[in-house]
Amino acid sequence: MKILAYAPHMPTTRSIRQQSFAALPLLTCLVLASVRSATADAPRPAAGNGTASTPEAATTDQIVQASGKTPKAARFVRAAAPKIAGLAEGGFSPVPAFSESFDSGWEQAPGPWQIATWRQNKTRMARERAVANEEGQLVLTVAAGTPPRGGSIQSKEEFGYGRWIARVRPSSVPGALNSIFTKDWDDKSTPGDAHDGRKAEVDIEFLTHTFGDETGEVHLAIHLLRKHPLWHVDIPLDFNPATAFHEWGFDILPDKVIWHVDGKQLWRWDYTAEDAIDPGYEFFFNAWTNRKWILGPPATDADYLIDWVKFYPLRQPDP
Repeated sequence: MKILAYAPHMPTTRSIRQQSFAALPLLTCLVLASVRSATADAPRPAAGNGTASTPEAATTDQIVQASGKTPKAARFVRAAAPKIAGLAEGGFSPVPAFSESFDSGWEQAPGPWQIATWRQNKTRMARERAVANEEGQLVLTVAAGTPPRGGSIQSKEEFGYGRWIARVRPSSVPGALNSIFTKDWDDKSTPGDAHDGRKAEVDIEFLTHTFGDETGEVHLAIHLLRKHPLWHVDIPLDFNPATAFHEWGFDILPDKVIWHVDGKQLWRWDYTAEDAIDPGYEFFFNAWTNRKWILGPPATDADYLIDWVKFYPLRQPDP
């Protein structure tokens, strides 16, 4: 399979406003929020031993210290949530330009994916914690106990505007963070420097300690190079994400980002004159842990199951 990029890079210097069908009263506090959410800071080998003297460790400490202050939205109710546009209505290709089903043995030849073997957010990633099971599901494992150990993969190529959908089941074991996200880490159009992207990021994150009986939360965030995060929110759910597979995703568009689950809109973030998400980014799944915000490490191994992922590019207008 080949991953395709559908749009060139463009400047990322715009300001923010965001909208939600569920929690409009929170807009003012969300615009002012400046808390760093938890994602893979360093999709590359990290030097040092992860102590507070290293840049990677310092960034993680800032994330953990601030993330408990994330604003909380009104409860998401599936029956009341609006449907997202269909592929044709939304202007997307009717067939995915990229898809991955993670067949058994996938890790032996991951093709367009890179399996992390370095540290992300002070959690050591390894190949043995990113493997496909016999059911054809990628399993990213946060290992029990210390030191913090997890699993992570990222695309080797970049993507443009379009719709991402991933059928996933986060772990039910408290003390792990499971994620779906994009990040412009490496500008593939410029050879040499592997870390020269604009760092724009779109996040879906599950903190497994928030899951309960028919309840849970999902953490959404936007990051830009000039501000981490630019915006973020915790959304209480009317279901437990760990009890079954659900189709989570986001539409990265020329004027906004829309997050969704099972075809229902979770939130919308609109661009304005200064802040936007560029086309030209990598795609990631990861699983990690930390003692404070995530309340880890887990007491037993925490398995994050990923059944498949698909990308439907936004169709280019006719010339």
